[in-house]
Amino acid sequence: MILEKKAKITRYDNMDLFRVLMMLFVIGHHYLKRAHPSMHVLSLNNSTYYLLTHLFIIGVNGFILMSGYFLCKKEFNISRIINLLIWLSIYSCGLYTVFSLLGYGSSFMWRKFVTAFLPGNWWFMFPYVALLLISPFLNTLIKNLNVKQYQLLLLSAFFIEVFWSSTFSSSEIDRQDGYSLYNFIFLYLLGAHFRVHNYKIKLNRVIFVFISLILVSSITHYLLAFPLRDYDIFYFRNRFYDYNFITVFLCSLSIFLIFININFSNKYIRKLRPFVLSAYLIHSHPNVGAFLFENFLNNKNYPNCEYILIRVIVFCLVTFFCSVLIDSILRRILQNLITKVSSYIEVLSNNAYIFIEKYSPKPIEKTE
Repeated sequence: MILEKKAKITRYDNMDLFRVLMMLFVIGHHYLKRAHPSMHVLSLNNSTYYLLTHLFIIGVNGFILMSGYFLCKKEFNISRIINLLIWLSIYSCGLYTVFSLLGYGSSFMWRKFVTAFLPGNWWFMFPYVALLLISPFLNTLIKNLNVKQYQLLLLSAFFIEVFWSSTFSSSEIDRQDGYSLYNFIFLYLLGAHFRVHNYKIKLNRVIFVFISLILVSSITHYLLAFPLRDYDIFYFRNRFYDYNFITVFLCSLSIFLIFININFSNKYIRKLRPFVLSAYLIHSHPNVGAFLFENFLNNKNYPNCEYILIRVIVFCLVTFFCSVLIDSILRRILQNLITKVSSYIEVLSNNAYIFIEKYSPKPIEKTE
């Protein structure tokens, strides 16, 4: 009898923890956008608000960096995208129906019910799905670049997408302030670079840089927003919320480098991996947001809210784990059906690709 060795499975529990942390940051960011304490006096509560704001704003960039880190080594699979789109439609339609009938958000209308199957309730998902679609072409580019070419590409993209937008004009290059496919492509390539090429990174220095950036950007933001407001002629105080602003970018990169260089193992964090995205889909849906922020949490009391650190931690954890519970239940009920539908759509898409490839005009080879 011949014993076959099982292939060694590489665990990335450190990145699973990073994934969960970035989602908690996203939830916290959405909470703080509606929880403005009184900013006219310097207090512990106000200082906490600014520190958390600059910590939580990096969540989206962290997700895209992680996507590049993993997807650059994976073969393109159309079923992954089809499966994602089906789940988006289920959440979009289901959440709209339930919460609109309960009286939260826009009232129920059949026209909106039909259009809810087209998942347009989340700004993040459209550029993210587009990024998934073009990822095989980006991966081909990555494979054919040497180290110097890759570094020059990233440096050029940094100057165009981050440096220029942060110093001269945020509207000249990326008119969506980093909430765009342009920024996602740059971050994807950057995250992939640290998977393809190894660098000797001193973790203590990166941690120091990360903490310093959070503190400096928080203090600067507060000063420009209030004491030095009249001197902020370039409106830098408004750019601190842009995903391609230099402080947001550097903080995102720093915490990403920290997590890819730490050793961490936990089977429970690993089990959360499939459910993380549901926390974003559920709490950021417009109808759910109307329930959470306008009714359940009473938006009118936010300007005078105290103990903001405790409030935001409780909100993030409760929202995250409630979403995980809902998603796990739905997966048990619907996963088999979704798998069958996804397989059927995948067959249709493959047939369509074969048809297009067969009947599309072929280019004529040029003769020298």
